[in-house]
Amino acid sequence: MLTRAMKDLHVEIADDLVPLERAQITLPATPGGRAAVSVLKRLRGAGHAAYLVGGCVRDLVLGLAPKDYDVATAASPDEVTACFDRVVPVGAAFGVVRVLIGRSSGAVEVEVATFRADLGYADGRRPDAVRFTDAREDVLRRDFTLNGLLADPLTSDGQLAATVEVVDWVGGLRDLRNRTLRAIGVADERFGEDGLRLLRAVRFAARFELEIEPTTATAMREMADGLANVSPERIHQELAAMLQPPHAPRALRLLADHGLDARVVPDVVAADPSLCRAVIRFSALQQTTTPCDDSAQTADEDRLFPSLGVSPALAIAALFWDARPPDERQAIAALGNSLRLSNATCRALAEIWRVAAAADAMMAAAAAAAA
Repeated sequence: MLTRAMKDLHVEIADDLVPLERAQITLPATPGGRAAVSVLKRLRGAGHAAYLVGGCVRDLVLGLAPKDYDVATAASPDEVTACFDRVVPVGAAFGVVRVLIGRSSGAVEVEVATFRADLGYADGRRPDAVRFTDAREDVLRRDFTLNGLLADPLTSDGQLAATVEVVDWVGGLRDLRNRTLRAIGVADERFGEDGLRLLRAVRFAARFELEIEPTTATAMREMADGLANVSPERIHQELAAMLQPPHAPRALRLLADHGLDARVVPDVVAADPSLCRAVIRFSALQQTTTPCDDSAQTADEDRLFPSLGVSPALAIAALFWDARPPDERQAIAALGNSLRLSNATCRALAEIWRVAAAADAMMAAAAAAAA
């Protein structure tokens, strides 16, 4: 393992309350953006500090449209609940609730989390306990610098500002400019807290075309066994999100380069070391496919495979192509259960593999005849 002295060489976190950097971005006038601003105004009006946080800020800095918006606040879950008419307590013990803004038929969900520090991760998945704290300490518990950004879209009198101020205590703005993925603080501590962050690192690096900072990359290789503490369902959900064009080939290469492939898809690696053939297949798929018909997908699949040009069944078939088992029916049932695939997708996967098996048999027969 890296020594603590070596790890600390790369850590650049502000030691006082002065952020490392600030920037200005524009908040789009979308339903999600308007709902988030509404939540912030209500919390601020009740006397609570509140900011946009995490992925939505990252996307805005990159000029992308956020899929959803998260808010972090000094208000406790009870105080948040008191501010709004419709609140869903999804993780109140950890300070997380969802606020519904708008009419029931078109309500927008905004996740609101109380500023917190996490107190230990005995199971390598979720904090043993939390302590409610301030904005800066809340940022320092997060996974990567690109997700450690706060944004304040309101003026001092509570009105929407013309431009949104981004507050950066961890160097996320610098890393985004330099196309770098970096863990916040000590990398192996971040991965030890939740092994799923290993796969999130791969997904973010592939999706945003980032280079993984060397200390973070070394920690990923050293902490790869931490995936054993992550449930198969969470692993497969993260894997499914990687299999989206155009980033799937690079995600698969990163999995192999950091020694994560054998922990995630050992059967595939046994048949396709370093996922070399899988990378070739996904490279070909993204060049030859058009957006698929998602009408048969479940809500979970829509979340995992948004706007795929490669259908869920085809993506799974392509990944496991070299590891197709003799008993395909049993294998498909197991995959369907772990990935929450619909019956329609399982049938499509069975059909793809049935055609593949028939083609293999025909090719073998032709080769035998030619010999």
